[in-house]
Amino acid sequence: MTGAAGLVYEVIWNRTLALYMGNTSYALATLLAVFMGGLAAGAWAGGRWAPRGRVGLAAYAVLEIGTGLYCALLPALFTIVKPLFGWIYQSYYLSFTAFNLMQFVVAGILLGPATLMMGATLPILVNALTSSHTRISTRVGLLYAVNAVGATVGVLLTGFVLLPHLGAQSTYRIAVAINLGVGIAVGGLYLLLPERTPLQQETSLPVQPGKAAPAPVFRRVSLLSAYAVCGFAAMLLQVTWTRSLTLIFGSSTYAFSMITAAFILGLSLGSWGLAWVGDRSWSAAALGGLAVAVGLSAVTTVSLLANLPVTHTLDVLAAQDFGGLEWARFRSASVLFLVPTIGMGAMFPIVSKLAASTTHDAARAVGDAYTVNTSGTILGAFVTGFVLIPWIGMRNGVLVAAGLYLLVGAVWLRAGLVSMRHRNAVGALVVVVGMAAIVAAPAWDRSVMTSGVFLRAATYANGVQEGASDEIKARMQQKIIFYKEGHSDVTTVVDRPAGQRALIVNGKPDAYSRSATQDWLGQLPLLLRPEARSVLLIGLGSGGTLAAIETHDDVRRIDVVELSPGVVEAARTYFPQFTGNALNDARARLLVGDGRLHLEYTTSTYDVIVSQPSNPWLAGAAALFTRESFELMRGRLNEDGLACIWFQGFSMPEENFRILTKTWAETWDHSSVWLSPAIGEYLFIGSGEALGIDLAGLERTMSERPILPMLSRIGMPSPAHFLSYLVSVDEGLVAIGEGSSTNTDDNGRIEFDTPKGMGRDQTGAILQLLQSHRVDPWLYVAGDETDPDFASGRALGRTLFRDAALFVETYGAKTTERLAILQRITKTNPNNLHALAELARLENR
Repeated sequence: MTGAAGLVYEVIWNRTLALYMGNTSYALATLLAVFMGGLAAGAWAGGRWAPRGRVGLAAYAVLEIGTGLYCALLPALFTIVKPLFGWIYQSYYLSFTAFNLMQFVVAGILLGPATLMMGATLPILVNALTSSHTRISTRVGLLYAVNAVGATVGVLLTGFVLLPHLGAQSTYRIAVAINLGVGIAVGGLYLLLPERTPLQQETSLPVQPGKAAPAPVFRRVSLLSAYAVCGFAAMLLQVTWTRSLTLIFGSSTYAFSMITAAFILGLSLGSWGLAWVGDRSWSAAALGGLAVAVGLSAVTTVSLLANLPVTHTLDVLAAQDFGGLEWARFRSASVLFLVPTIGMGAMFPIVSKLAASTTHDAARAVGDAYTVNTSGTILGAFVTGFVLIPWIGMRNGVLVAAGLYLLVGAVWLRAGLVSMRHRNAVGALVVVVGMAAIVAAPAWDRSVMTSGVFLRAATYANGVQEGASDEIKARMQQKIIFYKEGHSDVTTVVDRPAGQRALIVNGKPDAYSRSATQDWLGQLPLLLRPEARSVLLIGLGSGGTLAAIETHDDVRRIDVVELSPGVVEAARTYFPQFTGNALNDARARLLVGDGRLHLEYTTSTYDVIVSQPSNPWLAGAAALFTRESFELMRGRLNEDGLACIWFQGFSMPEENFRILTKTWAETWDHSSVWLSPAIGEYLFIGSGEALGIDLAGLERTMSERPILPMLSRIGMPSPAHFLSYLVSVDEGLVAIGEGSSTNTDDNGRIEFDTPKGMGRDQTGAILQLLQSHRVDPWLYVAGDETDPDFASGRALGRTLFRDAALFVETYGAKTTERLAILQRITKTNPNNLHALAELARLENR
C-alpha cells in the first residue's frame, strides 16, 4: 500500500511542479533528482540508524505517520512559496544555470522531508523483520517486491481510475490516508506486543570450529560501485525505452502509465521470484549471470522496437475499444521489458545479501545498496536526457546501457567463479559475445519510427498485414530532411508530395509549410484588434502563425514562447522560405520555455495573446486548456485585450468539445467561436469587450499588403468571406457547453477523456452541434446600411452562410448527394476551402 502511495505522490508532485516550474525537461529532471535523491539519503540514514525487533516496528510506524502528516501539509507549503517561484522566474529566467539551480533548491527543501522518510522505511523494515543471515536476500526480495507491486498498482490506479474520476486533490488525499492508516496499524501492532519482547539475536555466517570465516567474494566498495553503474544503466534503459515507445503509442497520460507499470512489474517479479538465489553459496556467480542476461536481453529490445510500429499498427486496428487498445500497449511494453527488468529486480536483494556480513548488518547493506543504485539512477537521468540522447540517440542509448550491464556482468562473473580455472576466459567470452550482439543490432528506420501509427494506423493497414515496414514508408509518401532527438522530444521535418513540408513532434504533425489554420490563427485576432501593439504567441511551430502576425505593421512587440529547442532549430533552418524568416523580425523576441509558466509569472501584459499548443489530450500541452490557464491569459491582457486559442475538433468526442467550450465561455465576459479553413479545427476568441466589427476598418486592414494575399490564399478575399467563418457568440457558447463540466487543473477532463474517444471521428457531429447555434455574423457589423457595398457584402455573406449550412447537412447525406451539394457550393463559391477539400477527398476515394 505504501508503494502505491509513493507513486501517487510522485505523479501528483510531477503535475504540481510542472505548473510551478514549467513542463520542461529540466523541471522533470529536478523532480526526479529531488524525489530519488531523498529516497537515497533516507535509505542511507535508515540503514545506519535502524533499530531491531519491536522498536523497529515503532520507528516504521512513526515514519509512515510522519510522511502522511507532512504530505498533508505540502499543498499549503506550495501555495506559500509560489511567489518565490515567481521571483526566481522574473529575476533569473535568462540565466539558465541560476534559474534551474534555484528551482532545484526550493523543490528540494519542499519535498526533502517526505522523501527522506519514505527512503528510510525499507532498511528499517528489513532490520525489524530479518532474523537470519541465511535469509537476508529472500526477505529483502519479498519486501522490495511487495513494495514494487504496490507501485505498479499505484501507477495503474492513479492513471486510469483515480485521477480521471476523482481528480488530483482527492487522489492525493487517498495517498495521505494510506500512509496514516499503515502507520497507525503498525503502531497498534507495536503496542500489542509485550514490552519485554526480546530483540532478535544477531547471527553471523556459520563457521566450522577451528576455521576462519570465509572471505567475502566481493569487496564491499567494488560491489556497490558496480551496482551504482547498474543504476545508471537501468535509468538509461528506462528513459530510452519510454521515449521510443511514446513515438509509437503516443504521448498521452495513459501511455506513460502503461509503460511505467510494465517496467515496475518486471522489477517486482524479479525481486520476488529470484531473491532466493542470493541466499545460496553460488549467489555471486548468479549475480554476474543476471547482469549478463540483462545486457543481452536489452540488446534484443532494439530489434523489437524496430518492428513495433508494424505490430502496434495491427494492435490498433484489432482493438475493439479503449480498454483493448491499452491492454495491447501494456502487453507490448511487457514483452519488451520483462526479461531485462526481471534481472534488474533480482539484483537488488542479492547485492544487499552480498554486502551484509551479519544479520545485524542487513539494514545497512540494504540502505547502502539502495543508495548507490539510486545515485546511479539520478546521474543516469541527467546524463541520458541532456547528454546521451541528444548526442547518440535513443537506439544507441539502449546499446550503451546493454554494454554497461555486460561489462559489469563479466567482472562479477570472473569474481564469482572463484573455483573455476578458466574464469578469465568466461569473462572475456561475455565481452566478445556481448559486443558482437551490439554490433549486429539492427538500425531503426526513422521514417517508420516517427510515422505516428497511434494516429494513422488505418492509413498503413494494407501494408502491415504482411508485416512490411517498407509499405508503411511507401504509404507515408514523405522524406525526412531533419531529425533531432532532443532533451524531451523527437523533432522531425519531412517533405511530402506537392511541395508540402511538415514539422512532426514525437510522431505527431504539429505544423506545416503552408497551413490555412496557421495563417488564420495569426490573422483573426489582429483583424478583430487592428490597433494591437503587443502580442504574445504561445507555440512557435513552423513559424507560420508568427509570420501572419508580422504582416500587421502596427504590431511593435511579439513575445514567442516555445517549449522545444528542436522545434526552434527546425523553424529557423527548414521553414524560413515559407515564413519570410519570421524569427529574424526585430519585433520578435523568442523565449525557449513553458508557455503556461510565462503566463503565470511574467510581469508583461499584451494587447493580443495567441495560443497554438499541441493537441489538448497530450501530457504537458493539456495544462494550456484548463480553466486556470485561461484565467492566466485573461490576467495578462491589457484592458481592451483579446485572446485567441486553437481548439481541436477532430478525433475528439463531442462531449469533450462541449467541455472545452464551456470552460472557455466561463472565463470571459465575451467570447466567440470561429471555423478554421481546415475542417475540424476551431479558433476561440475571448475578450472583455463585446464583439463588434467596423466594416470600413476591416476592409481597409484586409486590403493591405501582405495581408490581402495571405487571406486570399486561405479563402477570405473579402470581409463577407471573413465573416462567414464566425459560428457563435456569447450566449451561443454557453448553450453549447450547457450541462457539461469544466476542465480544470484538478480534474484534467480533456487530458483523460479525449484519448478514450479518439477512435471515433465525431467531426461531423461537432459541426452539426455548432450549426445549431450559428448566428448571422452581420448582426455584429457596424456600417452604413444604405451603402451599396454594405448591402452587397451582406448579401454575399448570407449566401456563404447558407453554403456553410449546406456543407454541414452533407454529413448526413449519401455520397452521391454529398458530391452534388459540394459541386454546387464550389461552383458558386470557389473560395470555400471546406467544400473544396471534402470534394477532392470524395472524388479521389
